[in-house]
Amino acid sequence: MLATPELPIPLDAVPEPLRRFADPNGPTAARMMAARGMVPVKGGDLVLLLAQLTADADPGVSKSAGRYARRASGDGASPCLRPGPPSGCLA
Repeated sequence: MLATPELPIPLDAVPEPLRRFADPNGPTAARMMAARGMVPVKGGDLVLLLAQLTADADPGVSKSAGRYARRASGDGASPCLRPGPPSGCLA
């Protein structure tokens, strides 16, 4: 069984292209864009980014990320966000 990661995820564990959106000290506007699904990210990167943003200290960002994750998992936007074992999402 995999260990549950601590949130927020250390920034050096976040892929470089996502750091601008995942950095808790970065611009709030960039984090909010990502939390609302306005950044073209898919699969495991989307899961990682939303997990990071749900732990954001800014309640607006964290709530928006949680809402987007719930909405995306229900509308088929990403199979990586559906309940159950993800198939190839984090590979």
